[in-house]
Amino acid sequence: MAATGQARKFVERAIDEVNELNGDGKKIEKLDGFALLGSDNVDSLGFISLISSLESIIQEKTGQFVTLVNEDSLTGDEHPFATVGSLVEYVAKSLD
Repeated sequence: MAATGQARKFVERAIDEVNELNGDGKKIEKLDGFALLGSDNVDSLGFISLISSLESIIQEKTGQFVTLVNEDSLTGDEHPFATVGSLVEYVAKSLD
């Protein structure tokens, strides 16, 4: 449970950073059901920025280096980047 709360804080901080830099007016919402990869809500540059920011935040706050996007995370029917909620769950598992 603690890992999920920590993961949510990290994801929300990364969302804030990406939204701050986004010049086209599209904002990533901090809602569990907000669609990320595979939607019109986030373009490829926005997704890369989100993941890069998130990995940096995790390293800064925990000292742990994580690579969130890899072959395993992109295979299968349901990847962890579909929604904000699935990203939070994936980050929490990565922190364990």
